[in-house]
Amino acid sequence: MRDAWREHGYLLDAHAAAAWHAMKAAVPPGRMRAVLATASPFKFPRAAFTVLGLPQPERDDALPERLGEALGLPVPPALSGVWDKPVLRGEVIPKERLAADAMARARAWR
Repeated sequence: MRDAWREHGYLLDAHAAAAWHAMKAAVPPGRMRAVLATASPFKFPRAAFTVLGLPQPERDDALPERLGEALGLPVPPALSGVWDKPVLRGEVIPKERLAADAMARARAWR
């Protein structure tokens, strides 16, 4: 994320940043290269604040707007106000229980 921002003034999302890193390692400079980003970095605002070395707001609901202000970028309309929406699935399943939980949910669908 940081390299693309510094080199091109483009803020990648966390997943596209991994592809950017792999592309730079695999394709020699001077050759045609491309990375397609399908998500918004505003979905991962804490990651953006961290890798860009920006001070982070305390409240999660302030993250997208503060990121936009810090970088001079608009928050995408689809993500504006998303932090104000109710959490629909707030359950966190420990990784040790993921397989058993998935099987139990699948059995319940029958």
